[in-house]
Amino acid sequence: MEATSLSLATPGQPHLALALGFWAIWYSSDVPEADRYIKEAYEIAEKQGNARVRALVLWQYGGIEMRRNHFEFANKLLQESLGLFKCLKERHFSALSLLILGRVATRQAYFDVATRNGEEALQILGDLSDRGCSVECLFHLGWNALLAGEIDHADHYFQVSLSICQEFDLSDLSVLPIFALGQLAVLKKDLPSAKNYLMEALQENKKTIGSSDYFLAYCLEAVCSIPGLKPETAARILGKVEAIREQKGYYLSDPERRLVDPHVEELKSRLGTDGYDFEHSAGMALTSEQIIDGAMEALQAVDL
Repeated sequence: MEATSLSLATPGQPHLALALGFWAIWYSSDVPEADRYIKEAYEIAEKQGNARVRALVLWQYGGIEMRRNHFEFANKLLQESLGLFKCLKERHFSALSLLILGRVATRQAYFDVATRNGEEALQILGDLSDRGCSVECLFHLGWNALLAGEIDHADHYFQVSLSICQEFDLSDLSVLPIFALGQLAVLKKDLPSAKNYLMEALQENKKTIGSSDYFLAYCLEAVCSIPGLKPETAARILGKVEAIREQKGYYLSDPERRLVDPHVEELKSRLGTDGYDFEHSAGMALTSEQIIDGAMEALQAVDL
């Protein structure tokens, strides 16, 4: 907030574009507002002619469009950012561009392409001893493997990601591999482990409420895949998930929908469409803290 205010006080400066881009990604809770910020950042960067700023804004913009399933546009922006970063010999952001390009590929079910991009990014990040970004890269490689049905590979990536978090006290990132291991345990039908992982992930999410709900939505969906959860509770949780994504205009990809849709259909069958819609709407109105507390209470009550 302060950085953006300072940037706005000095119009025409390159850092204004970057501040607007980061504001669009992390802080704006309104889709039109986020669109306005990122488009303004893009226009400023294009006019400035500063290659580094332009590359960073393209990377920011590509990440937003990736989450909105605008794959062709996201890929164009990210490929351009990658080319600029390589020309600038900026290895760190080259790796981050590769990482998001991998996520674009995952969301289109181009799993082999995603693995290649992710592994190249991981190699660079390892060379730079960037443990935080390596954790995220390993998580996304694991998520790609999970969606591709490569359970053993997914487990490997998630376990390595978690071990780095534990070894170097990266507790703010540990929620990623923890919830993913919970989702993986559900698929492996190891329900006691799934319950433990997801309970831990919810506890970690509760510590960081307000920073970003993007991955909280995925964690809550994983909770809803636990057999024995009350259908009313699951429907409310999924309502909050939809509200989180609607705020920023983000969407599930088709490969991810295959994890969620069967549970939605089951809930509608058990509650009826009207019953499901009622609970779903009630969940949309809850705060993140309320939904986390409710999910933890519901998980605790499940007898496995």
